Amino acid sequence: MVMAAEVQMVLYEDASVQVQYIDGSRLRLSPCGSEFYLKRHLLFQTHFVISAYREQLQRALNFRNSFATCPFLSESIIPSEMKTHILIDVSEVRWPGLDTDDGMTCMQSGTVRISSLDGHAYLCLPKSQHEFTVHFLCKVSQQPDSSIEVSEKKKIKRLKNKENELYHQIMKSKEHSEKSCVNGAKRREVLSSPRTKDTCVYTWVKQCWSVASCPEEWKYPLAVCLELMQLSPRREFSVLPRAPLLSCPAPHLHRWNFSDSFSQKQFGAEEYSYHELVKVVWYKAVTYRLTHKHMNSIEIYPGDGSVFKSEGAYLGNYFTYYSIREESEEREEKTYSVNNLPPDRPGSPFSVCSLIKQATRILQHCAKMRLSLSPNYHICCPGINDSSALPLLLREPSVPCVGRFLAYSDDKVHAIFLDGITLTLNWNFGSFIEKRQVNQGLTLGWCKLTFPDGQNQLIQTQHPRPYERYVTTVISWCRRLTQISQQEIPIHPSSSVPEESWSVASELEKIQKFNCIL
Repeated sequence: MVMAAEVQMVLYEDASVQVQYIDGSRLRLSPCGSEFYLKRHLLFQTHFVISAYREQLQRALNFRNSFATCPFLSESIIPSEMKTHILIDVSEVRWPGLDTDDGMTCMQSGTVRISSLDGHAYLCLPKSQHEFTVHFLCKVSQQPDSSIEVSEKKKIKRLKNKENELYHQIMKSKEHSEKSCVNGAKRREVLSSPRTKDTCVYTWVKQCWSVASCPEEWKYPLAVCLELMQLSPRREFSVLPRAPLLSCPAPHLHRWNFSDSFSQKQFGAEEYSYHELVKVVWYKAVTYRLTHKHMNSIEIYPGDGSVFKSEGAYLGNYFTYYSIREESEEREEKTYSVNNLPPDRPGSPFSVCSLIKQATRILQHCAKMRLSLSPNYHICCPGINDSSALPLLLREPSVPCVGRFLAYSDDKVHAIFLDGITLTLNWNFGSFIEKRQVNQGLTLGWCKLTFPDGQNQLIQTQHPRPYERYVTTVISWCRRLTQISQQEIPIHPSSSVPEESWSVASELEKIQKFNCIL
């Protein structure tokens, strides 16, 4: 049976995966990877996949494991030649110290490789130094602890029963030395058999990460390669990622909704309709990697070793192109404006205009998701997204003749004006909670306006006309909030007492006059 080729693969922030195939079929992996769903078909457990879908599932899992923090590794799917049996538990590795060159290798291509002292992991940094790959041994996904405990208890019980039977046989046949020897041999065989099962099954996992968003466990070896030890924790060991359980403890929380973005033939003005924040998109052999921190950014990897990086405001007003010429090994940098993209060149391996427009649409979708009042994540699969928590309401003051302002712990601010218009933006309140002065302030270059008729519109905070009064009022309130120490202004999740001190007088007068005119 010939498997359909992938058209697009998407990894979401919750580690779920969605794949669209050329024949129109779709596959969706749960965040933990233990279940997958095929459109127009049935829900399957990954561990018990049938042969008809094994190849499709393997490719989807390989994509997921390359970019997700916790790789899902089902022993029944991994080829036998890729399995390794180890007697010890490999949970962390130690890297070479700064005073030695052991484990460091410089290849002819310019790639720098650093290997752990035990050989259980190594990191490769190419000459471009924009992304790196890590290879490490990881134990395959195990059954839940309860199942392991029950099975172990059964093994111990069976072993004890056999030991008792052998003991009685030996005691009854003391006068027969030959039988005693035979029974003793059997007893040693039974007692030694469990030891052969003490080996753990491991496999090598390859992951790709951006240098700009390096996970904690790889910061030390990456910093050694970059020779930037001041940016690295002074730890010479890394705790390796662990594979999630073979069976999810909360499968009822899995969602199987599919977006309609894959069926769009012409992207043009069409918008992405993903339901969650996107982490990685693979489309037509091009990889788009996103970083969701205080300011969203995106990197485009066309596949030839070059990379485009978004610059400027939230949606990326500019993209910088980095490449290394093979013949001269010179680094090349070009900057492209989103509003003035060059035409396609004949013979070029890719279209700069198409790549940047595609990246801008993905960023615009993420902006809408970040500015949505509903949470941008779904809590499920314990152990995968434990860091996700519902946001707390930090402040809810009511300003007379203006409206109500709400500040949440996920850096989201929602302002409800008396004329029915609401404004939502993101503001970094982390330093406010930690009693530190904030200069970052506005984290996104865009905000969302919702009008009384329910229509939404994204507005650039730098050019908000004709809604400048709304934007400047909310920003002024946010700045005032971050300037007041935690000691002076206690945080109460449900406070709703009118407070005139939160407003900026000049901005309030403008809003009041504006309301009177209406």
